[in-house]
Amino acid sequence: WYYEGARYTLLDTVAADAGACHNNEVEACGLLTDSREPPDDGHGPYWRLHYLPAAVMVRPIKGHAPNTVLADLADFASKGGAFTVVPRPSPAANVTVPAVNTGTATKNVRRVNVPLGDYYAVTDYFVQGRSFKEECWVADLSVPPGGLKRATVYVLLTRYKTLNHIRLLRPLSTTPDERRRVVQQFLAATKLDPDLAAELRLLDRRATATRDRYAPEYEHARHLEERWTTAATTT
Repeated sequence: WYYEGARYTLLDTVAADAGACHNNEVEACGLLTDSREPPDDGHGPYWRLHYLPAAVMVRPIKGHAPNTVLADLADFASKGGAFTVVPRPSPAANVTVPAVNTGTATKNVRRVNVPLGDYYAVTDYFVQGRSFKEECWVADLSVPPGGLKRATVYVLLTRYKTLNHIRLLRPLSTTPDERRRVVQQFLAATKLDPDLAAELRLLDRRATATRDRYAPEYEHARHLEERWTTAATTT
């Protein structure tokens, strides 16, 4: 996703003298689209590109631009030390894919993308045990190529105060076919194993039995909470 001022981290070191070093923090200040890119139709809240951009222009974040490098270029300082980041291929990797007659086949592939990483993003593993409460966190629940894992769904969604507090980074689907695949992926990821489902039912029954057994104690605790809340409000 691109917008003016979007913050990224650099994934490559392409010009260390100009501040283009791996893990340096930058902000977006320009976008050069591919020559084949059709014009924006003006519909919807964003422009979905059909091709990788030819280049993304970025500059060091918070104005931390080198003042001695490329000093002879008149526009370098005026643009805040901006430079371009262009798409590049990733290292080659062997990927196993389905194949006719032989079952599977191994292909050597490279992925081409703009070497910019997320500045604000964290993983579901990172936020385990955290409660977002009223904080504005945005979740990306788009299904990755390898499928959706149950832990990802449950960990992310249960960090929010309520389902109404969930904010998605992007649409889960854009076509009816994508929507069907996404629904299938979510149903498969959230389907409980029979043993786990039985264990949850057992825990629910025991929780109900405990509340019934200690009903007076629960009622006393509720009254204490009301008294403390009232006292805190009046003071």
